[in-house]
Amino acid sequence: MAVRSNPPAIKQQAPPALVAGAVILLVLFIGWCAYRNFGPRPEPPRTKAMLAWDEYMKGVAAYTHGDPSKLTKEDYDKIYKATDGFGVRSEVRKYAGLP
Repeated sequence: MAVRSNPPAIKQQAPPALVAGAVILLVLFIGWCAYRNFGPRPEPPRTKAMLAWDEYMKGVAAYTHGDPSKLTKEDYDKIYKATDGFGVRSEVRKYAGLP
């Protein structure tokens, strides 16, 4: 007959406060991970080209006051090319602060 040399280990239960704290920490960690992955993304930094375009368009909007019919042929062609033909009016009005 085999004899155990070690007595059986005494099992202790974790206090309810410890279990509740661990559950709360787990929920907070999962929430933080979800926010980091699915939350709002920060806006990427503006490049020099983007800043130059903004300055150009602000100048165009200043002398046209949001009216695309006041654009010069060169300005119209430049904006037409930059927006692939879909945004001359909206670009000028956006930079003029109009809807």
